[in-house]
Amino acid sequence: MLVMGSSGERSLAQSASASRNQSACGDNCPRFDAVYPILRAKCGNCHTEGNQGNIKLGDDDIRVAFQETQKLSYTIIGGTVGQAILVRVLDGSMPPGFGCTANFTANTNSADCLTDKEFALLTDWVGGGQRF
Repeated sequence: MLVMGSSGERSLAQSASASRNQSACGDNCPRFDAVYPILRAKCGNCHTEGNQGNIKLGDDDIRVAFQETQKLSYTIIGGTVGQAILVRVLDGSMPPGFGCTANFTANTNSADCLTDKEFALLTDWVGGGQRF
């Protein structure tokens, strides 16, 4: 579980710490089939074959989309694309152009931004080891 700052924003350090803390969800950490619909809906329009970063998060085949999240990321040295999603959402660089912030309650004006619940599910999935 992530700790909210007084402004409602999460820090990158808080997210990184939470994503390494597998005890937050323990044996109940979500599997990829729980986060796949979020990635398809929120990331898949741009992240398809031949598009943004050549990361196929919106692939029709859940196995392909999962494999994409396991690739090494250029955003986090030694990290995966799955981990980088958290960082990029928190720093406001994803999704670009929609005004999304780490203050998820303020993002309600854009369906392209993650909700607090969606981000928490992604965080638990990453923190739980990014299991298929």
